[in-house]
Amino acid sequence: MGLVHLHRHPGAGSVVALTPGLALALVPSLLWALADPIALRSLLLGAATLGLVVAGLGLRWSAPLVHGAAVGAVLVVRLATPLADAVPRWALIGAAGVALVTMGITWEKRVRDARRVAGYVRGLR
Repeated sequence: MGLVHLHRHPGAGSVVALTPGLALALVPSLLWALADPIALRSLLLGAATLGLVVAGLGLRWSAPLVHGAAVGAVLVVRLATPLADAVPRWALIGAAGVALVTMGITWEKRVRDARRVAGYVRGLR
């Protein structure tokens, strides 16, 4: 129905039109994938979120881009949890420190890049 709405109303935003359908498609699968991360469902959900991000960029629609990226990020964090438990704590603290120092050194460039990305996403349909 969201695609029909976008077709009938060319000026309509993709967030309003596509969010209900994307939520119905992604959230139940995400909950199942969080409960059992090593399953075919996780692989299929990851492929679907990658497809949504690519489609959102290609069509210049913000809804598939944002929802696909958010669900994909949650899935990646869940799948990376066992790896984080295997790494010694001092290595995680050291890596976080290096990342923070690097971000602090390049802060102004990162802020400018973040503003440009936010403007790009706002400019999407």
